[in-house]
Amino acid sequence: MKLTRQLLKEMVQQVVRQNKKSFLLNESYQPDPSHAQSYAEIMEVLHGMGASSIGIMSGQNPMAKVDQSANNAQLHQSLIRDVTNQGLRYIEVGGVFGGLPEDSLVIIDPSMDQMAELNRKYKQWGFVYGPAQGGQLPSFVMMKMDVDANDQHTQNPPTIDAGPVEEVIMHPRTMAIKDNYTFDVSSKQKFLIPLYGVPDSIKNTPATPVGSSSDMEV
Repeated sequence: MKLTRQLLKEMVQQVVRQNKKSFLLNESYQPDPSHAQSYAEIMEVLHGMGASSIGIMSGQNPMAKVDQSANNAQLHQSLIRDVTNQGLRYIEVGGVFGGLPEDSLVIIDPSMDQMAELNRKYKQWGFVYGPAQGGQLPSFVMMKMDVDANDQHTQNPPTIDAGPVEEVIMHPRTMAIKDNYTFDVSSKQKFLIPLYGVPDSIKNTPATPVGSSSDMEV
């Protein structure tokens, strides 16, 4: 299905409505419109709007291990500088993978070679990549970097470890996920590209249909 801007807007509006409903009984809750804007921007990019390709990676926790030197913050800022210096746009996101929290970037319009070089520099296990097709969901794949017996990166090209997947699971369906997810740093709303399958915790949770009944306005 081709995803138009209007259809995507309706999907994100439904997400915001559901989010408002979940907080209606909390007297201290104050809606922040920037949350919806940030999440909407991420969803637009992940649905191929205004991008020829999409990459997702972190510079933190090299080789999926806790960074014992405690310089994860510096690694994240260094990755931002490298991406910026290559003339690429990005959106900062957070995530939890294998129980490890980390800051990541959704990188807009990178080549596969650019993603691989960044992963070598930051000693990463791998990255998510998807060529965008103008409003259609990209075919996302998990690319695994090639390493030698000592966990040192080689110059061999990365290989596909999982995928392709043409799906992005959105909030509120993702609320019950406890590990291996990404989130918008502003609203903390989660999203998931199910490269390794849909988690058991949400398998029986239906997706929010576009245009489902709600009298609330965004």
